[in-house]
Amino acid sequence: MLASNEKLKEYINMIIKNYLSKNYFNLLVVLLLLVGILLRIYNLLEQSYWIDEIISANISNPNNEFNYVVFETLKGAPPLYQVLLWVCYSFFGFTELVGRLFSVFCGSLSLIFIFLLGKELFNKYVGLFALLIMSLNHFSIYYSQETRAYSLLLLLSIISSFFFVKFFYRNKKIFLIFYIISIVANFYTHYFGFLIFGFHLLFIMFNIKLISKLKLKYLLIAFFLIIFSTVPLMQNILELENIKSFWISKPKIYFWIYYFHSYFKSYFLDIIYGFLIIYSFKLYVNTSKFERNKFIFLFVWIIVSYVIPFLRSIFSTPLLTERNTIVVLPAIILLVALGLFSIKKDNVKMFFISIIISFSFIHLYTSNYYYKPKKQQWRSVIETVSKNNKKNFFVYDVVYKGHLYSTYNEMLNMKLKIKDKNELFKDVQSKKTNKYFWIIDAHEDNIGKLFFFKNHKFKIVKSYNYRNARAILVKCLN
Repeated sequence: MLASNEKLKEYINMIIKNYLSKNYFNLLVVLLLLVGILLRIYNLLEQSYWIDEIISANISNPNNEFNYVVFETLKGAPPLYQVLLWVCYSFFGFTELVGRLFSVFCGSLSLIFIFLLGKELFNKYVGLFALLIMSLNHFSIYYSQETRAYSLLLLLSIISSFFFVKFFYRNKKIFLIFYIISIVANFYTHYFGFLIFGFHLLFIMFNIKLISKLKLKYLLIAFFLIIFSTVPLMQNILELENIKSFWISKPKIYFWIYYFHSYFKSYFLDIIYGFLIIYSFKLYVNTSKFERNKFIFLFVWIIVSYVIPFLRSIFSTPLLTERNTIVVLPAIILLVALGLFSIKKDNVKMFFISIIISFSFIHLYTSNYYYKPKKQQWRSVIETVSKNNKKNFFVYDVVYKGHLYSTYNEMLNMKLKIKDKNELFKDVQSKKTNKYFWIIDAHEDNIGKLFFFKNHKFKIVKSYNYRNARAILVKCLN
């Protein structure tokens, strides 16, 4: 009787221990999610929109028709992000906050799915470590606070890979349906989304002998539907192929070293993460063929995402930039997480975790990430002109097509009347402009391109520069 009571107590203690252990783990997941979300929300509007963000806002202005949003975006990129941004602006208001919050939402969902992908590929601890690294990752935080497509691209790259893995290893048709939806969404978000599908195809080819005939049949049907879905984009892709020059320069062969640093922004973390990636190979060597297959999945992800755009940039028009390669970030983070999991001694593992947490926060603090301006401060330009334009001098926007400052002025709900550069040309020629007028500029020296200035005498009375965004009060001397 006594022995049976002891066994019962031991059994109850084991249940309690497992319950507490499970809940402790879940608490850690929730805590890391909250930290990651807070780091993406904190001081969200401290930085002004810059030219790329204002272009996004201009296209997705809720006053624009749906067809305009689609076809204007297709001149340079797939339209899904701009359409979703247009929907957000239409429902929640045309403000800076709404545009940025949409990226925060995508970045926060990325945290959930990097955990799920790590758990599905390896185990829940790899998922937890990946969540930790992604939550504190500078690159992910930055693009989660920018009104551009990169946060959505990151999210869809993880989601599509997650459902691909779910179907490949669990063989449930519902996962294949979700995969088709997510990979097509990837295509319609950014052209680098095609690289995700490319690495999935290559991974299938590596494992063709392990796939049953039924699964292969489903995959072939899925791939046909996916490829067919790209037909509406083909004309635009072909037109982009005709572009012979672009602002992006040809990459050096060691570009990936620079990009790796761009992802983490800390030389110390570069070394730590590089070591953990190398250490993960130890687990690769000592594991089963089935588990090695999962390593290959990550390696193929990285190789395809780097090599294809690199070769394209070398032999044709360059398109490789570090922000476009945000699609490769999840694979790198998962390898780092795997290296961390591979460390056997708990005290050594905790040392590395504390180093990662400490130096991630140290970098955010020492770089003054949330307060030091890193973008063109267009907002400051508009506020400066509004404050110093008591006599209602004409204000001319000379950037791009001359309507981006007007878009920002509308978002900020300010009453500044802004004319475009074509009106400036006409007013100067006909002498309709005031003796004094404002020119607002940004991104590059657009004023130097105003050729008609050479035939007239002007004097700069005041000039305000906000990180390559300018407000200039000009006096006409003619």
